[in-house]
Amino acid sequence: MAVIRKVKMRRVRRVLRLMVLFYAATLAMVLACNLFWPRDVDPATAVQVVCLGGGSETGVLADDSLARAERCGQLVRDGVAQTVLVTGQGAGTLMVDHIEAMGIPRERIALEAQSRSTLQNALFSTHLTDTSRPVIVVTDAYHLPRSWVSFRLMGFEDVRLASSLAVVDRPRPLLREASAIWFNALRAVIYGATFWLDQDVREALLA
Repeated sequence: MAVIRKVKMRRVRRVLRLMVLFYAATLAMVLACNLFWPRDVDPATAVQVVCLGGGSETGVLADDSLARAERCGQLVRDGVAQTVLVTGQGAGTLMVDHIEAMGIPRERIALEAQSRSTLQNALFSTHLTDTSRPVIVVTDAYHLPRSWVSFRLMGFEDVRLASSLAVVDRPRPLLREASAIWFNALRAVIYGATFWLDQDVREALLA
């Protein structure tokens, strides 16, 4: 009995070491994107920029949301894209207001205000844009790889990436992103495997 217990403990430790290794590798990738992603390079032109919402507090945009909105407005103002789709619950309306204040006409800005996760950003965006045409996804640099995978999984054929200009200097969002990548993958698998459920239920699984 003691031998069996020791074997089980060794297996548990092995699994835990493997999990730590995967997390460390993912965190290293997140940190590398945050530090080294080329922020001053514009992507190839596309009709639409999809601007991922970040946070907001008491009616004020958080720094990440503000930086993303600034970048989206800049891309349209510079002619890299023609329109903006802002997606995200909470900060979305404030981001639309900020982009409009940058001189972008309101009729060139669309809002999707229900999504609560990156996968929902991508899924709900499919209802408002043509997934067969190129789109430019704008978010923080460390968040771009997960965003690209999410939009591709939801059917977008040509996803181009542009980072906000800010370098995140707080550890919390970077640590969270390293975990979110794996939770994102798990939720995507569950979404794909539950095709027989009502679509509203499946969408809720992605929140």
